[in-house]
Amino acid sequence: MWLLLCLSSDQEVLAQLELLTTSAPEFYRVDHAFSITEAAQWNFARKHHVFVLDSVRPGMSSFGMCGLVRSTDPDAVIIFMSESEGDMADAMNSGANIFLVKPRQTKMLRKTIDDLLDGNSQQNRRQKVF
Repeated sequence: MWLLLCLSSDQEVLAQLELLTTSAPEFYRVDHAFSITEAAQWNFARKHHVFVLDSVRPGMSSFGMCGLVRSTDPDAVIIFMSESEGDMADAMNSGANIFLVKPRQTKMLRKTIDDLLDGNSQQNRRQKVF
């Protein structure tokens, strides 16, 4: 089973993750965190394979969270989402594997996760920008 940790309150992002878990509940479990503290607690309790980070989380630096995840789990897949393409360089430099522009590319989230985890190989985890 693939474990995902979502740090987003965007309804469209949550809907994409809900579709993922309802279409294949035996393969995916999504946990939600609403702060860095809660995300860290989730990650200590359970090792997540994929992190979906949203740049507009109030009171929290998504770039900092991205760097924290990368420093503690070099194999995790980090999908960074932002409404600003200007955040791309910072997200990738912080350790994100994939950068998606909201809302234009939000519908790609589910397929991106499926594609990344389907092969379960390091080749699929190289950095990508869509």
